[in-house]
Order: sequence, then structure tokens, then C-alpha cells
Amino acid sequence: MAKKKKRGKSENLKPQKKIAGKETREEFELVKTDYALNMIASIIVLVSAILFVAVPLNFTLISFPKAVLFAILNAVIGAGMLLATLSLKTNPREASVFILVFSIIALIFPPHGFVIGPIIGIIGSLMVLAKIRKR
Repeated sequence: MAKKKKRGKSENLKPQKKIAGKETREEFELVKTDYALNMIASIIVLVSAILFVAVPLNFTLISFPKAVLFAILNAVIGAGMLLATLSLKTNPREASVFILVFSIIALIFPPHGFVIGPIIGIIGSLMVLAKIRKR
């Protein structure tokens, strides 16, 4: 015979308290390693943009005004990556898409973010997007 269910309060139905900080901690645990990867990528792109102008190079392929233009463009891209990385904890999907787009754009224009910066940014943002999709 089946057991009869007891009527009344059950111990399993206790009200659970929602902690506001717990959700943000879960979001941070979702992206804490990816946050570091994207931060490193944005710093590398910024440093490459600064060094492209600061270090006197013999520009054979492009003229100096174009080099300054590309350096300013890469500095803006690096700053955008940095801002997107800082907002990665609050809204990871949008921020990782921005980092992905900025990384691809940084690969197009010289100094290419030392090439490793945008590649790290692409890997980090794809990792965030993959983790969000699994959830």
C-alpha cells in the first residue's frame, strides 16, 4: 500500500530568502577567468597603440600621419574593449559581443594589437558566450 501523505506544513516548503548579492556573485563566477583574459587583451591593445606612436619606427609601408591615425583608432578600440570588460560582470552577453567585435576590428588595423591581444580577446569573449549559452 502507498503511504498516506501528512497534511500540514512540510519542512521542504520553507520560504527561501533571496540574497541580492548572490546573483551577482554567480555572474562573477561565470566570468572570472574570462574577465582576466579580456582585461589582458584590452591592455595589450592599448599598449600597442601607445607604443606605435611613442617608439620612433621607420614607417615604410604607411606614412606617419596614417600611423598616428591608426594608433588613435587602436587606442579608441582598446578603450572600448576596456569599458566592455569592466561591464562584463553586470551584463556578460552584451559585453562579450562588444569585445568580440572590437577584437576583430583591432586585427584589421595596424599595429594589430601585437596580434596576441585581439586573439586573446576573441578567445575570452567566445568562452563567455559559450558559458552563457550552456546556462
